[in-house]
Amino acid sequence: MITIGMDPEFFLRKENYNRRVLLAQELGLGGTKEVGLPIPGFDPTYQYHRDNVLLEITTPVASTADEWTKICINTKRAANKIAADHRARIAWSVSAAYVSDEMLRQYPSAMEVGCSPDQDAYNAGNTRGQPDAATVLGNVRTAGGHVHIGTTKGFNCPNFIVALLMDWAVTPVYRMLYSPSHSPLQWHASDTELLPYQTERTKIRPWYRQPGLYRDKNYGIEYRSLSNEWMTRQATQKAVFDAAKAVGWYCENRSAKDIRALMNTIDFAQVVHAHSVLPAELSAMRLPISRSRIGVYGATRANNVISGTAVLWTNAVLRQARDQGE
Repeated sequence: MITIGMDPEFFLRKENYNRRVLLAQELGLGGTKEVGLPIPGFDPTYQYHRDNVLLEITTPVASTADEWTKICINTKRAANKIAADHRARIAWSVSAAYVSDEMLRQYPSAMEVGCSPDQDAYNAGNTRGQPDAATVLGNVRTAGGHVHIGTTKGFNCPNFIVALLMDWAVTPVYRMLYSPSHSPLQWHASDTELLPYQTERTKIRPWYRQPGLYRDKNYGIEYRSLSNEWMTRQATQKAVFDAAKAVGWYCENRSAKDIRALMNTIDFAQVVHAHSVLPAELSAMRLPISRSRIGVYGATRANNVISGTAVLWTNAVLRQARDQGE
């Protein structure tokens, strides 16, 4: 059986809609990855903790689409609850933010990188090393929307293959998020911080939101290439679940030969392109989003073909899973 979980991160703002994001340290948010805190009024499987400058919510896992929908709703409710309890609100439109030098000096824990190193699916699962906070993180912080794929029977392929297939299967999520009809998420800073952000983002980009990022887990994998942006819409929430469920089920139930044959049909150069430079980068520079610019930033015809074939494959695999009682 395949289970899907998540641990999204969120920026916070003041209740009065002040543009500057608040650091979790300013609000006194506690908890750690090892010891999460309960959320009043919620099942104990929902917990929260501070991760660098962000609020992170841990959730139960889902095996069905209905369970996943309920978890997504409860996760957003839980995040809003924690924010309100600390006289703040969730900055739903923010997936990256600039933190001033003054705030970093005031809260040294904002420079801590507490996670274990990511693994690179495009390098056979080898670790990528740990980024140095001072030289890589700089003043930019990003909010992740990582997805956990659990298997009870084990995958019939190395975990890095599961991550590669996830890269392909989630390309429709990018097409939905960055279509001309949907405004991309934003980062927030004052006008005087725009120039330093251009320099800072070039340092952090090789480490975060890259294709093929994952970690081995005793239950399966944690897929780490996605930001928190997919949490903003029901359509993208569903697309993420469908992709993860299909990839997990396929790798758990199909033979290694079948998986290799599928891999040989995918143009991973186009998959990487679809993950790389996206319209959110334009949003970061406060440039207008136009159809022509989107064509440059990932929504090319080739990428539409890639995501279209991923949707067809995902739907076919999910039908097979349902036919077999999952």
